[in-house]
Amino acid sequence: MGWRYNVGLFLIVTVVIIWFTSAEVTQNPKFLICISINNNKLIRGAKRRNRLQYHH
Repeated sequence: MGWRYNVGLFLIVTVVIIWFTSAEVTQNPKFLICISINNNKLIRGAKRRNRLQYHH
């Protein structure tokens, strides 16, 4: 398999993992899996989303 295929597959898997963890953080604030170099922004964003979700 070519290197472009492997890079594309890696990017797709990365996006799916980030999508799944962000959905879990939104649904359950106790489930914090931070796959990020700057995870403070991710945690702050999750807390902000949860605050907004409870105000509706």
